[in-house]
Amino acid sequence: MIAEKYPASLNLINWRLDYIKIILWLLIVSYVAWFSYASFRYHDLFLTNGFDFGIFDYMVWNNLHGNFFSGLFIGEKSHLSLHFQLILLPLTPIYLIWPDAKALLFIQSLVLGLGALPIYWLAESRLNRWMGVGFAAVYLLFPALQGANLTEFHTVPLAAGFLAYAYWYLRCSNFKMLLLFSLLAAACQEDVLIIVGMMGFYLYLTQKDFRGIILGLLGFGGFLILSLLIIPSFASHRELHFALLRYKTLGGSIPNILTTFGTRPDFVWHFVMSEPDRVRY
Repeated sequence: MIAEKYPASLNLINWRLDYIKIILWLLIVSYVAWFSYASFRYHDLFLTNGFDFGIFDYMVWNNLHGNFFSGLFIGEKSHLSLHFQLILLPLTPIYLIWPDAKALLFIQSLVLGLGALPIYWLAESRLNRWMGVGFAAVYLLFPALQGANLTEFHTVPLAAGFLAYAYWYLRCSNFKMLLLFSLLAAACQEDVLIIVGMMGFYLYLTQKDFRGIILGLLGFGGFLILSLLIIPSFASHRELHFALLRYKTLGGSIPNILTTFGTRPDFVWHFVMSEPDRVRY
């Protein structure tokens, strides 16, 4: 695969009147402004919850005061017993400037909104600038993106913006920037490492860059180590990742759960369909 060329529009500061660039930035600014406002209104109307928004607010405030990843809010010594969300560390200084939970809502809208830039660059490099604006608009109008943006604050949606940049730099054969944004995405939550791993192998398959194999192995290996060893080690009352407890009816370990899926599909079907909440989920 031939690496993408950096489009001229990467020069974001250009005094020449550029209507396409103006439209693109109007879309991004409008998205960030509207979804920040909507998220703030949800919060002001008491439509946000302690689980999970309060957990993140509590953790960032405690990080700022040296009690890193405190888990007292959830009855654990450390929040790392649930998820590895190290992205909260670079977000912590924001509370020095704006010590309000709304700061997290704004950051979420900002990161997701700026994710439209690499979408635009990708479409522009392969099609044309107007198609770039069109694909950026489709990204910003995507219901799943907007739904995640309005569901309080979570670290996982931030990965959507970071992964868009990571893929762009993969296409540009810029491994350093690919690695930077892959690390930012992986820091959002441990399961994002799976996507990072797939991108690494994709890098090798499309560009024969052996660093892709290393990134792929680190992605999948990191996910398994965090999920099966490190995260359970922080838990005080269990030996498995808490998410696996949701499937304890299907087996007490990953091999047992997979065996149940393969040998007792009727039981799995009945388990899923037996409760309306599971079907809706």
